Amino acid sequence: MSASKISTFTGDQWSFQTPSRAHKIEPNVELEKRNEGVEFLQNLSHQLRLRYTTLYTAVVYFHFFYFRRSLVVHPDVFDVAASCLYLATKVQENRRRLQDIVETSYFLKRTTMSKADGHDKGEEINPESNKIAVPQSEQYTMHWTQIVNKETILLQTLEFRFDHPVLFDYLPPILKHWHDVTYRNGMNLRFCEQFKKKTKR
Repeated sequence: MSASKISTFTGDQWSFQTPSRAHKIEPNVELEKRNEGVEFLQNLSHQLRLRYTTLYTAVVYFHFFYFRRSLVVHPDVFDVAASCLYLATKVQENRRRLQDIVETSYFLKRTTMSKADGHDKGEEINPESNKIAVPQSEQYTMHWTQIVNKETILLQTLEFRFDHPVLFDYLPPILKHWHDVTYRNGMNLRFCEQFKKKTKR
């Protein structure tokens, strides 16, 4: 896969200069839909027991997708989120079968939409296998197809550039810096205490 990095954008660019705004979608509506997608990604990643690096990669892909694509054209943030996570599992070498992602995301999508409609019910759980009993319905087949199709659009949107900075890239130098500062402060404090004891004698 390409090692080219994804372009970086400022906060204003991420938030305001988007195709959705060009289609007259209100800023708070777009941000709410993005939040729904990220929350869905978190729940889906947790259910699939993926690494945090995989989750954060999927979140970056998700936001990048809607920076270049409109919610008017791609209104289903759940399908887009599932596609982003599927691609992230391959990029981060944290693979899951497409079937696992489709089944789990289908269950979470139905559950999330049911709660939003005021109904707290999801798909049935098979107590013997402890797996989601997903019916082979037309909706399920459509969900599978949408994830595959959205992945193709996602690849085009990313321009096949998969490398990007994530939170973990910045944590080691930050933690090292604060560790060094704390260590120096601790040594200075010990020296000051010893100096005070000597001056009091």
